[in-house]
Amino acid sequence: MIPQIIYRGLIYDLHGLRKATLVIENGFIKEILDPWENVSGEIVLDYRRDKEVIAFPGFIDMHVHLRDFKQSYKETIETGTKAALHGGITVVGEMPNTLPRIDNFSILEKRMKILENNSYTDYYVYIDVPENKSDVEQMIRNSVVMGVKLYPEKIGYPTLDYMLEKLGRINKILIVHPEEQYMIDKYKTSLDEYYWFRDVRVEIESIRHVSILSNKFNVKTHITHITNYLSLLEAKRFGYTADTCPHYLLFDYERFNAKNCYVKVLPPIRDHQNRILLYDLFVSGHIDALASDHAPHSVVEKMCCPKTCPPGINGVEVISVFAGDLVSKGIISLDQMYRLLSYNPSRILGLRKYGILCRGCRGNLSIIRFNCKTRIEPGYIVSKAKYSVYDSWEFHSCVEATVIGGKLGFQRGKGFSQKIHGRAVGVLEG
Repeated sequence: MIPQIIYRGLIYDLHGLRKATLVIENGFIKEILDPWENVSGEIVLDYRRDKEVIAFPGFIDMHVHLRDFKQSYKETIETGTKAALHGGITVVGEMPNTLPRIDNFSILEKRMKILENNSYTDYYVYIDVPENKSDVEQMIRNSVVMGVKLYPEKIGYPTLDYMLEKLGRINKILIVHPEEQYMIDKYKTSLDEYYWFRDVRVEIESIRHVSILSNKFNVKTHITHITNYLSLLEAKRFGYTADTCPHYLLFDYERFNAKNCYVKVLPPIRDHQNRILLYDLFVSGHIDALASDHAPHSVVEKMCCPKTCPPGINGVEVISVFAGDLVSKGIISLDQMYRLLSYNPSRILGLRKYGILCRGCRGNLSIIRFNCKTRIEPGYIVSKAKYSVYDSWEFHSCVEATVIGGKLGFQRGKGFSQKIHGRAVGVLEG
């Protein structure tokens, strides 16, 4: 059988930077050979003489909102995962606050069918806390589900303790949106634009509250979209893993108008001092993963007044080039980029066939060209959300190509080469 893809050139994983030939067949890496080994394949990507191009084990975005269902005017699974492919992402972790929410087995089944038929990338799903106990076991043991998303309003939910008890017995994660609901509710009664005043105390108190629950049921806990250094230190005090997003590292109140709907996001961006301190901890390697929190809306919605426009930033096409930009500028190392986007997410999720390059590992590659300019503008964006808080920004790296299961999905300068059907990571893990 002729291999699907042969990649020749620089690769990076736990063994560091080296030249090799990767042979991918039937969706998985078959062999890792000498770079000058004479082998043929359906598609050959030859970068042996190009020092700026490096192939990584496929990048994983642990936090995306693909919308669809009744919000398909904002984004669909097809457009969202195609945007991810364009952004060098090979696996997406989908959040459950869809319309309707993924909080019962019937909705999960419908979501699984759409993902199976329309996802360009590999994928997995987080579920919301189910309404009924009868759904809990059936949902959390499903191979498509890799964890449960805990939203502020679900603290104290009738089925929460029962679900956490079950979750603590299996190797799946509790991923937490860190805001304390009772503190948010205080603002609702006194401020029209309460979302701008959800300060760091709301985040820290939530992490402390969650620690009581996670310790009680011995649940593996991950804190998502950390916005400030104090919350990060609190998460680490309890032994949790944590991710942040580019917008929390790049934007602050002082430099960007808080009433600009494009930067409206939950939790909100912080002040300059908090941003700089979080950035310093990020650069020094204290954050486990980089996620996009891709949350697209229609252009019309985001052009509305700040009081009513929905929170969210479309960022799945940015995180790879953002990290690559930091490498090109010497701010972070290749190893940090690899761990933030590939190795650490795979280990947090308990995946064995992702995050490394080895025989039998999934044939996903994120191929990045360094010291190359990517300009973010409406024409660059593949997502349905044709706007960006990063409009006109230039990042000094490019997504050269994205490979999913041995199939070339995207290549710079050539676009999308074929329709790819991604797979559920839990199914592939076996």
